[in-house]
Amino acid sequence: MHLKRKAADASEEVKVIAWTAQRRLCGRYYALTRAGKNSKLACVAIARELVGFVWDIVRQETPKLAAN
Repeated sequence: MHLKRKAADASEEVKVIAWTAQRRLCGRYYALTRAGKNSKLACVAIARELVGFVWDIVRQETPKLAAN
């Protein structure tokens, strides 16, 4: 399935969080690798931060799912 079709079903709040995560994590990865950090270490750092964004999305969407 194409990503735009998947994103069409997402709420605006989720889209904002996802876009914020995309911008922050891409910038952070490039900053870490430009600073000379090992790319594997940078990936782990980004993955740990990504978990926070995923948690935020789940936290916001769970009450909506329970109400349905």
